[in-house]
Amino acid sequence: MIDPRSDFSKCASFYLLIFLIPMYLTTLSPKTGSSEFHQVSDISPLDKKYMQVQKSVIKELARSLGQNFNGTVDHDIALLQRLLDSRKIKND
Repeated sequence: MIDPRSDFSKCASFYLLIFLIPMYLTTLSPKTGSSEFHQVSDISPLDKKYMQVQKSVIKELARSLGQNFNGTVDHDIALLQRLLDSRKIKND
């Protein structure tokens, strides 16, 4: 009798290799060397809008706990931790 898990395992291994080999080869290419410099560009208008929306969401969640951010590092970090602990925001 043939074990179907064995066939699945072989198939999964095959597809895993198909995806891993090109990834491995791209890490070896000379253009990804450690001496390559990466250019940092300004934040795009779309990124700025996204961050503004996220800040508004976080401020509203803080208000739901009866608190506001006040610019004091210790207070604001404690408030962010409270939002994380209460699972009002994801930890990622």
